[in-house]
Amino acid sequence: MKVNQVPEQLLKQIRDVLPPSAEVVCPDFHYEDEDYTILVYVENEQEVVPTQDTVWDITFAFDAAHGTDTFCPIWTKEHKRFVAMAGEVVK
Repeated sequence: MKVNQVPEQLLKQIRDVLPPSAEVVCPDFHYEDEDYTILVYVENEQEVVPTQDTVWDITFAFDAAHGTDTFCPIWTKEHKRFVAMAGEVVK
């Protein structure tokens, strides 16, 4: 696995559009076919789709401008424990 070093510029753009209660996590790794992995956790299911649409617009634009590929799922905070149980490092 490769080390996940997400650019601060991208993280800032994402954080600026998230609901105040959302959490952004950059695990220590990224998947083989992606350059960056960013996990976003929101409070409830109603926040997933609107957050996803906005964040994906940002990541798609960033990737197009920089020739990168970013994996950025939007999940509820309830899913965070499943990620931790799967052995991913969650900060």
